[in-house]
Amino acid sequence: MRPSVSINLDAVDASVAGAQNGDSIKTEFIFRFSCMTVATGAPVGTVKIQVSNDGSNWIDLPSATSAVSSATNYLIASTEICYQYLRSVYTKTSGTGTITTKIMILGA
Repeated sequence: MRPSVSINLDAVDASVAGAQNGDSIKTEFIFRFSCMTVATGAPVGTVKIQVSNDGSNWIDLPSATSAVSSATNYLIASTEICYQYLRSVYTKTSGTGTITTKIMILGA
């Protein structure tokens, strides 16, 4: 049986300009993940998943971006990965509020 783990990343202040990075997660032995974002207040921006094989150089994971436009829940569907690390990134366009990201992982 493959273990699954839910990881709550720190909430970020959606009123801060620019990109805010979540903590990185070491993903060895992880095959799939999904990401749920809860937005409160009136934030407008994007949440995306970035991946890295060295923990220093990050790239956007294709098809793992969600536009945030109001206080509601957003989902990045189950995605296969083969990288050493992943993290969430929120980039503000406008508005204020809080963004909380929860990542569910499925491992070996």
